[in-house]
Amino acid sequence: MYFSTYLPAQTTVTAAEVRTQMPVASAPGFTVAQSQPVQQNPGAKKLGLTGDYIGVGINPGVTSGGHSDDKSDLGGDVTARIAIPKTQLSVRPSAIISRHSADLVPTVTYDLPVAKNTNVFGGGGYSFVTDEGRDTPLGNKNAPIITGGVETKISKNVNAYASTDLAFDAYRNSSTDALGFQVGVGYNF
Repeated sequence: MYFSTYLPAQTTVTAAEVRTQMPVASAPGFTVAQSQPVQQNPGAKKLGLTGDYIGVGINPGVTSGGHSDDKSDLGGDVTARIAIPKTQLSVRPSAIISRHSADLVPTVTYDLPVAKNTNVFGGGGYSFVTDEGRDTPLGNKNAPIITGGVETKISKNVNAYASTDLAFDAYRNSSTDALGFQVGVGYNF
């Protein structure tokens, strides 16, 4: 199909040429706009921390169960982040090691990018106490937990992380919840 439009030299063009050469074609009573592809900025900074890491840190427990054998405890932790590809989810296994026992804490989190190389995250999981009845930063019995925190890259292969863990009904002799914090550094791979 051919039609005429006013161009400086009164040129006849096809409809296909109009679509590719002119951003807008008009006729009496209506206007047809051409869609333009979105330009990607290759130099744009991506938000969020990507990839996986393993880290070490400290984990102070700040609550006690209210009995003499339900004390808060200080522990060290080994934590990992394993990002699930093409999602904003991560699996975060942790081992929190204290003087008397350890917590094995697998969690799944939703990771929200908030700045370049920085995420906040929140999720849930379960705390498995290796020697129930013995104090750990997350109580002295197995318990469901929720977690939330922040992670940021501080150099090419190193990041820092901090999180708060709340374990529900985490003491054998009471229904008290346990609150613990993790702070550490990780190696990105």
